Amino acid sequence: MRAAPGGQSAGSEPVVLERAQRLSRSVLWKLQRAYFEKTGIDAWRSGEVPHYITSNAFVAASYARVVTGFLRDVASAGRRAPGERLTIVELGAGSGRFAYHFLQKLLAEPRIPLLEGALVRYVMTDVSPANLAFWRAHPQLRPFFDAGVLDVALFDAERDEALHLQVAGTTLAPGSQAPLAAIANYVFDGLPQEAYRLKAGELLEARVTLRARGPVGDRSDPALLDGLGVEYVLFPVEGEIDLDPDFRFLVDDYRGVIGDGAFQIPTASLACVRSLSRIAGGGLLLLSADRGYCHEEELLDRPEPDIARHGSVSLPVNYHAVRRYVERLGGRALFPPQPSRSLCVGAFLMDAPAGGAETVAAFSEVASGFGPDDWFSLKQAVEAAQGAIGLRHVLSALRLGGMDGKLFMDVFDRVIELSGSASAEERRACFRMARRMEELHYEIGEERDLLFHLGVWMRELGYLAEAIRYFERSWRARGTTPATAYNLAYCHFGQQCCEEALRWLDAALAEDPDVRGGRALRVQIGAVMRDEGAGTDGGR
Repeated sequence: MRAAPGGQSAGSEPVVLERAQRLSRSVLWKLQRAYFEKTGIDAWRSGEVPHYITSNAFVAASYARVVTGFLRDVASAGRRAPGERLTIVELGAGSGRFAYHFLQKLLAEPRIPLLEGALVRYVMTDVSPANLAFWRAHPQLRPFFDAGVLDVALFDAERDEALHLQVAGTTLAPGSQAPLAAIANYVFDGLPQEAYRLKAGELLEARVTLRARGPVGDRSDPALLDGLGVEYVLFPVEGEIDLDPDFRFLVDDYRGVIGDGAFQIPTASLACVRSLSRIAGGGLLLLSADRGYCHEEELLDRPEPDIARHGSVSLPVNYHAVRRYVERLGGRALFPPQPSRSLCVGAFLMDAPAGGAETVAAFSEVASGFGPDDWFSLKQAVEAAQGAIGLRHVLSALRLGGMDGKLFMDVFDRVIELSGSASAEERRACFRMARRMEELHYEIGEERDLLFHLGVWMRELGYLAEAIRYFERSWRARGTTPATAYNLAYCHFGQQCCEEALRWLDAALAEDPDVRGGRALRVQIGAVMRDEGAGTDGGR
């Protein structure tokens, strides 16, 4: 079976990068690594790599509840020596936004004091030294570093078996007797895997042929990933399958489940789980979320895996295989009872302290109720229906999402439209909500500026002093823009501070002589200043 190549522009002659290569050994993964090494934090700052769905405050709060359950199980089982830190490791921590939200939620968790003074250490990891340097320099993460709560480590999820913590100067390695919680969001979908197909009882390997738009100069340039053509070619598997012995049982499992159809073995992800289980001598909790599938019936009638391109590349994750591997090691896997729509979330427990009672209860509460996948679906629905809903509905959605700044900016025009007729009670709610969004926002320099948007909101509500504060914070963080300077001029003029208004208006017009409303505002300011001058002269 062949999947048609795609992504090539008309008139270009495609260049074969590799032909009929095993998926796990494809040049895809080298280009993937090169992409993240080259772009660093800009991969997330630009929005090229999707990350909102697993980095928002709602997901962080859900994870914090489950990790709190695990920490309570650890305390109940007495698996922590006095003074020993309980370590939480995030694989592929990206921009650091999830870590920021998670630590805020975890450290505010009311059940944490019941851990009898347990010391928590959160370790952010990545393969890129530049990302680690970004986190260590980030002003919003600095308080966590200063408090000894946060550390960083280089960690390659494909092959590393230990973590060296750069701040503490210690190493987490096999042989430890300490429990470990690990988080892997949007990580496994970017790791090597194998693809197979069963057809009339015969096992076939799905290998890849990759074609790039020609001409091709540097074959190691990650820009080749954009528009890469992918073709699957099936080859019979003869003799012993070329697969890690620890994972071969999965192929036999799927012979009895799938019948005819395609399936994937997430080899690098399984190896990562194995490494984490060896580091966590006192019990392991792994929380992972990704594009993928987890229930047995979702294995049926699947095609060869689609390769999504977004600067980097990603493939759906077969979490059912991760489940079977964890169960084979004596562990337990937990998933929501319903298939996922956009985000598959799973919890994996190995050598669970206290039988994992609190952990299981917390995950059940999160997964069986309104979970991360539900939140993302609701957010999409609110955006689609924003023209038909009122301000109170928007505010309710923002509260449910943990004061989600992205949702606010996605429905910003509707919020502004509705704010003009807001009641006094709604206006006060908007004021409080803006403050909370400001507090929770984690800045990475994205194109859209939340502080500026909050300033415009407060301006429309008539809270001019508050609007000025947001605009000044935006100005300090991002420098002078015509829009920011104009809005500061507008608000100062509204407070009858004409000289300050004129100063900011001059700055706006210097940047953009045609800034919207600028000339009209100058006329208004001039008229008021002349009137004030005339009034002063007349009073002499």
